[in-house]
Amino acid sequence: YMMLCVYYACTLAFSMKEETITKFVEPWMHIIPLTTSLWISLEILLTHGYNPAPRSCAWCTMNPLPYSCIEPPPSPSCERGNKKSHLRFESIFAIISTVKIVIIIICLSMVCGKV
Repeated sequence: YMMLCVYYACTLAFSMKEETITKFVEPWMHIIPLTTSLWISLEILLTHGYNPAPRSCAWCTMNPLPYSCIEPPPSPSCERGNKKSHLRFESIFAIISTVKIVIIIICLSMVCGKV
């Protein structure tokens, strides 16, 4: 949604031509999401963070094994993944989500101000 809001802001608020958006803005609209998703996915994979979900789900997600190893002591030691990397990824996700929401709000307010 963030890149769509950026596109609308460029089109409506900044009155950019389609050719200018295609040449200068659109490559970044593809590069930024691809690099961030690949970076996060590979880093979780390399730290052995993908494990079965704790409930009866049919997919793997970012979880340590055993699930209780991220709780305060006396918890068992982690077999795959660790508490430090799990907390780090949670903070990275929080930062990225906050940045996305702020960009969406700014773009939509610019569009609403212009329209």
